[in-house]
Amino acid sequence: MRKIIGYTPGVFDVFHVGHLSVIEKSKKLCDHLIVAVCSDELTCSTKSTPLIKELDRLNIISSLKFVDEAFIYTNLIHIDYLRKYKVNVFSPGEEFGILEEHKITLDYCYKNNIQVKFQPRLKGISSSEIKRKMSNKQ
Repeated sequence: MRKIIGYTPGVFDVFHVGHLSVIEKSKKLCDHLIVAVCSDELTCSTKSTPLIKELDRLNIISSLKFVDEAFIYTNLIHIDYLRKYKVNVFSPGEEFGILEEHKITLDYCYKNNIQVKFQPRLKGISSSEIKRKMSNKQ
């Protein structure tokens, strides 16, 4: 029987329970979960400067029991990664799809029988909100 390969991308800066929820729910959809951690350079160009460096974020993600494999990604279009890992289930957070590159990735999934399962955001928690609160306390 063929293994179901799952894939979820994210920045995972200031790791919190919302990140854990996305990863845990993604793992329930597959036999082997690959988590793609956004590079520092790409994060700076699309969001903001991460507080936690990419290798540290990768180490945090890699240590989770739900994660079978993790790597740092450097391209917002995930097609090459989906092909390389022979992904069956693409499981991003619900905000995935805002950027044009995300839409290209989703279109590829739909055209190539890769199941797309968006994971809901936990209400009231986000890295941006945590960063905001931290900066207001200083």
